[in-house]
Amino acid sequence: MDQVEGTHGAGHCPVVGAGARRGAAIGRARARGPRLALAFPLALGLPLALGLPLALGLSACGGSSDGGEVASGTTSADRRDPRPEAIEARRLLDQGRPDLARPVVESLQGLLGAEGPLLLARLKVLEGDTLGWLADVERARAMDPKDPRPYATAAELYAALYRRKASQDWLERGIEAVGGRTPELMRAQGVLAISTPGAAKQGLELLEAAERADSGLPFLGRALGQAYLVTAKEAMATGADELALERTAKSLEYDPDDLDARQYRGEVLLAAAKDYDAALPILEEVYAERPSYGPELGKWHWSAGLKEQISGDPGAARDHYLRARELGSRDVEEGSARTFMTGLADAQIVAAMGAAREGDPEAAEAALERALVLAGEPRESFRRTYATSIAADAQSALDAGDLDVAGRLVDLAIEADRRAPDTALVTGRYHFERSLAAVEGKDVEAALGHAKKAAAANPDAPLRWQFLGELQHAAGEYSDAADSLAKARDYALAADEDVPLERSILLAECLVLADREPEAEVALERALDRARADALAGVDAAQLEHAEAMLRMLRDD
Repeated sequence: MDQVEGTHGAGHCPVVGAGARRGAAIGRARARGPRLALAFPLALGLPLALGLPLALGLSACGGSSDGGEVASGTTSADRRDPRPEAIEARRLLDQGRPDLARPVVESLQGLLGAEGPLLLARLKVLEGDTLGWLADVERARAMDPKDPRPYATAAELYAALYRRKASQDWLERGIEAVGGRTPELMRAQGVLAISTPGAAKQGLELLEAAERADSGLPFLGRALGQAYLVTAKEAMATGADELALERTAKSLEYDPDDLDARQYRGEVLLAAAKDYDAALPILEEVYAERPSYGPELGKWHWSAGLKEQISGDPGAARDHYLRARELGSRDVEEGSARTFMTGLADAQIVAAMGAAREGDPEAAEAALERALVLAGEPRESFRRTYATSIAADAQSALDAGDLDVAGRLVDLAIEADRRAPDTALVTGRYHFERSLAAVEGKDVEAALGHAKKAAAANPDAPLRWQFLGELQHAAGEYSDAADSLAKARDYALAADEDVPLERSILLAECLVLADREPEAEVALERALDRARADALAGVDAAQLEHAEAMLRMLRDD
């Protein structure tokens, strides 16, 4: 990569990365976009595959590890076209962007000499053409058989396609044709080495030597990034934590956009340094680009939450547990984390009830919502559970005769879950007692309003409807009173309760006053039938006579 292109961290080397990649003790496999796949197994101690000991060694090319151009009158920098379009083409290929690279590469064909078809070969492999690219390499080689770039390109592309023997053959041909080693061939040797089990350290040395020979060498940044990543995994596997930390940092220095390297860097910071503050932001960025990492990130947040819980920072522990739960971790729903979060939720319920008692409904509802988030339960079941607690507090306030506080708590219980049985019961009782207080204060309108709410809250409670009907009768709302009293009768009968005859007489009176005489006649007939059939009803003789007189009058009319 030319120096102007930014060798360090310039982008992804198209021959060293992308598809399904192997992890070590901490790394994980993942799939990258339209990148070329190259395996980096960590089977340490295996013999070099396919008989590569010489081709991978520094001595294979002759000279010292710092040697440079041996058999060419020009340097590797001289062989690169300096025009901006060529630099851009290399950068886009290095970043694995064939979609953007194609028009640039096509426009340069015929202008760059041998480099033109070599860029096209890399482009084709990125696009998935595993065969056609070789003709472009041969076309470039034919232009100058002693140019090391065609041999290096073919060796790297074959390595990326898991064809290590073919990669080795092209390296040997290049060394023979050139008469020694060049930075391009050292880079290709390094690429082949880091794709070979057990040779990652050797590959890193080769790539570092290539960089020393030509700091602007193209397609080196990603290769070095991968070499540092693989050797970091090897270091971690052998317990060399500090070395693993250093090499993950170097990997990102050369290839900052590599998602695998960023993930591994974060995980090494956690496993080796226990540095959650530094690691989790990195892993959050990984998750943003790789949603499948969510469950694993959730476990790290759970672990961070446990650490903060033990160290005495409940706020930080809460935040980590909440994030873990958001990411799908079930660890938060078990053990000490669950106990911790439930305790926080309960505290918010207490705070909500306190705010309600103080007359601050907004603060009460906010605390209730915080409790819901902390509890981590389905909204419906959580609200029903805590509505019961709030309703019990409201009942206590009613028992103490504090209607104002009870009303605030009833509102909070309704906010929690208006359908909860305990909420309905305490709501009905509250409005009933409010209605009684209004009656004592001679506020008919308020008494009726609360009585209606009491009946609506407990619709199957006969006495609530009876009370409402009596208030409506007193207010002259005879038709509404008749409907309410009829509901009181029907609910009582459904519950197999006695209906005193005087209630039926009042119902009949309301029906008559509402000009609904036929209904009044039916109501009285049924009431008298029940009274006569039940010898133990203890019906008052005067009430019985009154009812019979009303019925005769209705029939005569």
